[in-house]
Amino acid sequence: PQSRTARELFGDAGDNVNFGVALIDEHHRLVFANKKFRANCDPNDELLVAGHTMRQVHADAVRTGLFPVPPDWSTEQLLDLLDHLIDTNARDFPVPNNHGAALVGNVYGTEFGGRILTIQDLTQDRQAEKLMVNAMSRLPVGVAIEDAEGTFTHCNTAFAAPFGLTPDELIAMPGDERIAYLGPQLASIDNSRPEGDLGVAFRTAIQNQRETSAPFEVRFKSGQHFLVERAKTENNGRVVVVTDITALKDAETRNLAAVTDAVQTLDIGIVHFDKNLRITYGNQKWAEIFSSSEVPVRIGDHAIDAIRRQVEAGFYQLPDGVSGDVFIERLTSFIGNYAKNEPLVFSDGRYFLASCHKTRLNGFLISFIDLTEQRAIEKELARQREITRQKERLSALGELVAGVAHELKNPLSIILGYAQMLEDRIEDTVLQRRVDQNSESA
Repeated sequence: PQSRTARELFGDAGDNVNFGVALIDEHHRLVFANKKFRANCDPNDELLVAGHTMRQVHADAVRTGLFPVPPDWSTEQLLDLLDHLIDTNARDFPVPNNHGAALVGNVYGTEFGGRILTIQDLTQDRQAEKLMVNAMSRLPVGVAIEDAEGTFTHCNTAFAAPFGLTPDELIAMPGDERIAYLGPQLASIDNSRPEGDLGVAFRTAIQNQRETSAPFEVRFKSGQHFLVERAKTENNGRVVVVTDITALKDAETRNLAAVTDAVQTLDIGIVHFDKNLRITYGNQKWAEIFSSSEVPVRIGDHAIDAIRRQVEAGFYQLPDGVSGDVFIERLTSFIGNYAKNEPLVFSDGRYFLASCHKTRLNGFLISFIDLTEQRAIEKELARQREITRQKERLSALGELVAGVAHELKNPLSIILGYAQMLEDRIEDTVLQRRVDQNSESA
């Protein structure tokens, strides 16, 4: 009774699982098959008879047309194959049927020499997979699916095209072989050209992306440019999306060329430092301002080192009482604080206003406005204004003197006239001398 109870419990449990389960003994004789197994392999309930060997069950299935024999195969070959699958505890093998279902079988050995057979109906999964593959094949971007080990299981034509392969050829190619095949075709990884084999750099970029999901760019020697992105799936696999951004990069290159051309024609000096204060770009005006055979400044130089060399060579006109070290500290602070309209005087008399601006990538853009000529004009205008003021003062003084002379002339004329009249009437020589002195003074 206890044995019957255990069997009943096993049978009841087996009938309630959602996949087919059958138990056979060490001689391949059928012991038990649940409802799901019978529905998949014996829908008319006439083949799975307890005590029959599985070869006999399979032969009956072939005879009734339930198991179709593949073209160019004999019945014995099919039966031998099915026996071999059971003997070797095969996994994930297709189970033949005549109703178009995608049945997958697995065999598991038991402790006493028997075996458990399982059958899963993956028809819906396979249909969904076909729909997914069909949808992937129509996408304009490259899409691939890789498992947890990084092996591709699916990819579309757009994904395989940059390799010069078909999707089937790409999937069949091992990962190392695929990277070795692709390496010589690459021109850069993430806009950089590392030393050595680019295939190694490409493999490293993929490994980093699997950890961080950060996108990276790949450029081929053919000129094609792709953006590679990865996203994790539920089973720890990855969906890989490759987007052709060649047209976008070409447009960016044209736009950059247009902007560069415009910046090069400016009368304002422009120089860009990255966040580490390395010079990355300078226009023609900037080159003219800082061109010096004694202290050349080049792209890639560190800003502070370049300033120090110029100060030590006497390139700048330092303010009174300011040492070279203090002047360098001021310029460093000017850059770090994004200061504006800072006067900068060179030893040859040139005068500039410098302004520092923050970039979106935390860099520094400094502009130099040449005010040398304007300053010279302002000095000349100031000199002319001073001359004009002096002339105005002299003119006013002349008018004052003329007025004073006029005011003095009338009384002096009277004095002079009367003195001359007195000279004719005075005979006293002493008085006459005094009248002469008055006349001469007047």
